[in-house]
Amino acid sequence: MVVASVAVILLSGVWYNTARQPQLTVHGTSTPVEGTRPIPFTQEDAEAYGLEAASRTLDASGTPTGYLLITAATGYRSRIRVQTVFAEDRRTVVSLRVLYQQETEYLGTRITGEEFQAQFAGRLAPLRLWTVPGEGSPVDGLSGSTVSSQAVVKAVNGGYRFLQQHDGL
Repeated sequence: MVVASVAVILLSGVWYNTARQPQLTVHGTSTPVEGTRPIPFTQEDAEAYGLEAASRTLDASGTPTGYLLITAATGYRSRIRVQTVFAEDRRTVVSLRVLYQQETEYLGTRITGEEFQAQFAGRLAPLRLWTVPGEGSPVDGLSGSTVSSQAVVKAVNGGYRFLQQHDGL
């Protein structure tokens, strides 16, 4: 189970960087992550939150620095897998990366663009699209890609809800 969780994380956007000293670097973060520790979760968690993988991020001394979650939600044409790194406060999005999507070319596929993904950094979950009334930090959806944009937001919010429901991780 541990090996499988680490493999999922390594293959989904966290990679081993040997250019300097060995360390893991998470896409979109300025602070290197020295390692991760898998967080166990149930099938019920997977279904309720769209959760596929969960880990604590660790600094060089092994101190937890945040959370790396892989969640998924249904877009217009496909399941969209998202890697979200949350800060230690369990609410601040440190980085977001769309790992998998098969959305409509030139429309929904724009969720993989750097500009769309970068806007999530620093936002406080729960999130919402600007066009959706209600509570939460607003993010810009993509014109012509509202369903795909909303799926990314739903995936991030699923990870946020998982963290809020599980104290002591």
